[in-house]
Amino acid sequence: MINVILSNLESIKKRHYAQKAKSTGYWVAFYESVLNRYKAQFGEDFNLIIYGDENLRDDFFSIPYIQLKDFLTEPHIDEQKRRWVFSIENNILRAHRNPKRVDIMEFRGNIIDIQPLYQYQTVKDLNKLQQRKEDTFQKDAEWLSQEELMRRIQSLDRGATHREGTTKYYQRRAIVSEYAKRRANGICQLCQHPAPFVDIRNKPYLEAHHVIWLSRNGDDTPENTAALCPNCHRKMHILNITSDQEIILSRISGGGE
Repeated sequence: MINVILSNLESIKKRHYAQKAKSTGYWVAFYESVLNRYKAQFGEDFNLIIYGDENLRDDFFSIPYIQLKDFLTEPHIDEQKRRWVFSIENNILRAHRNPKRVDIMEFRGNIIDIQPLYQYQTVKDLNKLQQRKEDTFQKDAEWLSQEELMRRIQSLDRGATHREGTTKYYQRRAIVSEYAKRRANGICQLCQHPAPFVDIRNKPYLEAHHVIWLSRNGDDTPENTAALCPNCHRKMHILNITSDQEIILSRISGGGE
């Protein structure tokens, strides 16, 4: 399936600065002359888009210019070619003349932010895109080291909720979900039985569950997220018994962070 950016490149370039990453090292350059044209027309209200594999639909990053403007300054420019060079590895962006690193995972596959230049025809199509985005973030979270996962959990804004922007919500949800599952260590936090089976990566299969549902203003935080077996997860969504909620919350707090 063709890359979303590539298949809509002409219309996207009318509003955003898009560049293809080189296959070696996933590096890309943004040129001063082109950047100045976008700034003259749109101020700071445009995205820097980096797309990769032409055959992977969501292999791209759509980053608001304002997020990278501190990198795009004279001290960091390639003076000979008047360009800024970046590379990406494991969703971390590095500027070649700047020691600072930026986690850009939340901007991966971020087609929502370049609407309405790219429009899905039906709600069903948009739901499919959102599901792919969520699946992508979940897979990324599963590969994080325990140290990196803990770093991201500790950096979460406890005041933020599911009312965040769409992309940040998916990223946050994936991190919290993965943390809850690792914390449970293969044991359902309601029935206390081992996970009923292992998945294709040989990991115990448990499902993340918000004890206080998001639809009832529950928070998307480790303190409100449990790992349950499929049966208990379904039970909570059908019955949602108060005593079961209390048991789960007690086990979450007892497990610590």
